[in-house]
Amino acid sequence: MVAAAVIGSAVVGGVVSSRASSKAAKAQEAGAAMQAESADLSIEEQRRQFDISSAEQRRQFDLASAGQKEQLDAMLARLQPYIDMGGPALQQMQAYSQVGAPALEEQQALTGMLGPEAQQAAIGKIEQSPLYRSYVAQGENAILQNASATGGLRGGNIQAALSQFRPAMLGQMIEDKYQKLGGMTAFGNQQTTNLATMAQNAATGTSTAGLTTAGNIGQQGLNLAANLGQQGAAMATGISNQYGIQGQAAMNAADARAQAALAQGQAVSGIAGSVGYLGGMGAMGYGPFATTAAPATFTPTPGYSGFAGGSGTGFTPNAALSSSFMPPPPVANTFIPGGS
Repeated sequence: MVAAAVIGSAVVGGVVSSRASSKAAKAQEAGAAMQAESADLSIEEQRRQFDISSAEQRRQFDLASAGQKEQLDAMLARLQPYIDMGGPALQQMQAYSQVGAPALEEQQALTGMLGPEAQQAAIGKIEQSPLYRSYVAQGENAILQNASATGGLRGGNIQAALSQFRPAMLGQMIEDKYQKLGGMTAFGNQQTTNLATMAQNAATGTSTAGLTTAGNIGQQGLNLAANLGQQGAAMATGISNQYGIQGQAAMNAADARAQAALAQGQAVSGIAGSVGYLGGMGAMGYGPFATTAAPATFTPTPGYSGFAGGSGTGFTPNAALSSSFMPPPPVANTFIPGGS
C-alpha cells in the first residue's frame, strides 16, 4: 500500500505538472494567434485608410488643376475683345511704321550714301518738284520787281542775285527735305518700336499667366506627392511594427511550447528518478520496496570518531528504522513523493 501510494503520488504530480505546462503553452499560443490576427486587421485597416486618403487627395488635385485651367481660360476670354479691337489698330500703326524705311532710304540718297547717281536723282527730284519751281519763280520775280522799281534792272548786281538765288534755294530745300525725312524716319522707327513692345507685352502677359497656372498646378502636384510619400512612409512604419509584433508573438508562443516540453520532460524525469530511487533503496534493504533485511551493524571508515565513545565502532541502528530508513537524495532536483 505504501509503495503504491508513493508511486501514485509521483505519477499524479508529474501528470498534473505536465498538463499545467501544456495548458499554459496552449493559452500562450492562442494569445499569440489573437495578437497576430489583430496585427493583420490593423495592417489591412492602415492600407484601406491610405487608399482612401490617396484617392481623396488625387480628387482634390484634379479639382484644383481644373479650377486653375478654368481661371486661365476665363481670363483669356475676357482679354479676347481687346485683342480683336487691337488688330485694326495694329494694322494702322504698321502703316505708320512703314513710312520710316523709304524716308531713311531717301535721306541716304541725298547724302550720297547710296552713290552719286542716286544722289543726283534725289536732287533732280527736288528741282523738278512743283514746290521748288514755285519758290524759284516767286523769288526771281521779287528780285526783278525790286530792280525795276529802283531802276537797276540791267545792273550787274541783279544778274548776280539771280544767278545765286536758284542754287541757294535748292540747297535750302535739300536741307529742309532732309530734316523732314529725318522726322519721318524717327516716327516710323518709334511706331515699329511701339508695335514690338505691345507684342512683347501681350506675349509676356499671356505666357506669364500660363506659367503661373502651370506653376500652381506643378506645386500642387509636388505637395500631393510629398503628402503621399509621408503617408506611405508612416504606413510602412506601422506595418513594420505590426509585423514585429507578430514575430514577437510567434517567438513567445514557440518559447511557451519549449517551456512546456521542458516541463513535461522534467516531470517524466522526476517520476522515473523517484521510482528508480525507491527501487535502489529497496535493493539495499530500506524503504517500502526492501527485498532483503537491512544490515544490523554499521562499520564506519577507520579513524572516524564521530560516534559515541570516539571509537567509531559498534553502531547499531534502530530496528524500527532499519526497514524504512531513506537517506537524502544525492540530486537536489530529484522528485520525492510527499516532499515539498
